Amino acid sequence: MLGGIIGGVVGAIAGNDIAQTNNQKDDSNDWQEEDNYWRENYKKMPYYSEDKNLEYDRDYRAAYRLGYENRVHNNPEINFSEVESKLKAKWEQVKGSSRLQWEEAKFAVEDGLKKIHP
Repeated sequence: MLGGIIGGVVGAIAGNDIAQTNNQKDDSNDWQEEDNYWRENYKKMPYYSEDKNLEYDRDYRAAYRLGYENRVHNNPEINFSEVESKLKAKWEQVKGSSRLQWEEAKFAVEDGLKKIHP
């Protein structure tokens, strides 16, 4: 009897670990699709400025990723203004070498959050 209980617990833990690993792979694949989309399209967005010589990898990628990563934590119907202050604080932590200040980055973060493309 005890062996059956222990076996069940071990099986449940292993199953949970496998499910989490699969979810991480799915998230990684989803981000890769997002990343590819934005890499091809960021210059077409109204907030992109050629005058500043901004680059996707250095300047915009972190903003789109911040939005993407927070999409799962928010209701898809949520108004950006309701989460903007939280995302602004996170931007300062994740922006890395990006030359975008929040007032410039927030538009890309919002697009990443809302997934505006098909």
